[in-house]
Amino acid sequence: MENWDETKGYLIKTTNQSSFILDGIPSTNNNLALASGWNLLPVLKPCEIPVQMISDILGNKLVLIKEAAGYKMFWPAYGIATLTQLEPGRAYWILINQQTEFSFPDCPE
Repeated sequence: MENWDETKGYLIKTTNQSSFILDGIPSTNNNLALASGWNLLPVLKPCEIPVQMISDILGNKLVLIKEAAGYKMFWPAYGIATLTQLEPGRAYWILINQQTEFSFPDCPE
């Protein structure tokens, strides 16, 4: 991989436990283009973001958000809300029903 794109989420699979250190400058780009269907959503903020805030922003375009490597999810149509916070430095699978632009909200105080 030559060019790291901070607006993309990445999954790394290893056969053994390992560490991955990535040095850089925090991005000021807060905008993401989400395609209709599944997207890997990186958290571009230095704080936890409540999933409900994402739901409020995306409205009826949001179908589901789930951990990329885990079992927690937010699936409002079925009343499932085991995922309540998005953590910085992680990426999540998000399913939306139409293409949209998305900007993370400011960190809650």
